[in-house]
Amino acid sequence: MEALLKTSPNISIRNVLTPRHILTIFLCVILTLYSMETCSSSLRAKLKLPPPWTESIGRLIIPSNRIEKGQHLSFKETCSASLISKKGSLSSRFILTAWHCFENYSDVSRPINFEIKDIKGNIISRIAFRWSNGGGMHADWAILKLDKEVKRSEVKPIEYLIPDISVGDSISIAGYAKDKNSAGNRFDLNYGECKVTEIATDIRLSDCTAVKGNSGGAVMRKIDQYNFALAGIISEGNERNISSFVPIKIFYPELQKYMSKRINLSEKYEAQLPNSGPN
Repeated sequence: MEALLKTSPNISIRNVLTPRHILTIFLCVILTLYSMETCSSSLRAKLKLPPPWTESIGRLIIPSNRIEKGQHLSFKETCSASLISKKGSLSSRFILTAWHCFENYSDVSRPINFEIKDIKGNIISRIAFRWSNGGGMHADWAILKLDKEVKRSEVKPIEYLIPDISVGDSISIAGYAKDKNSAGNRFDLNYGECKVTEIATDIRLSDCTAVKGNSGGAVMRKIDQYNFALAGIISEGNERNISSFVPIKIFYPELQKYMSKRINLSEKYEAQLPNSGPN
């Protein structure tokens, strides 16, 4: 009995784990992860929760000024913004929003604030600086740089982009808006699923419901079972069934510096894009 309990000194992990054993273990791990992902997606669908990419959406608070009826008004503009990065980056430092959110921002001594929830639901706050933009409503986009990085372990950023989409394509949008039923300054994440209805020169129209505060939010397109890609930036809407967004195609050369290209559904647009080097 004692002899049976003893382990031979000549037995090593190499002797025990053959290539076949290693392959079996690897497949078991993959199947386990796949089951977890499938279960998570199924649970989200049953509970009617928005997809995980919406956790990459935050809120911008912009100190603004304007003259109205001869009086100087000071107020805070609120918009939405998406945390973006290259695939696999350990942290993110850039956000994407709409150009028109800064039309009344003139006092640069007052900081632009960006807030986003981490995986625990806690608010992460950063100061944002204007980095690059389209310069008008014809190209209603802006990229901002944060004063400090946001770790991927805290918030997973949007990583993929696709240049353009077609009429009839299904899309989803998300952005923050003030809760009309709340007496205070409570802002909730608005999420909706809709379709592209018209292709114009610089914008795309949809039947999405975009309300005040959603500007700068993300327009996403599902590219496979688990992943979504950024297809555009919410520009404006009538708060009912018409809204517009700026397609990635308009500022693709600039944006691909910060994100990963994913053309799975959009190879036909590749030839129309400016050649700005490999990504």
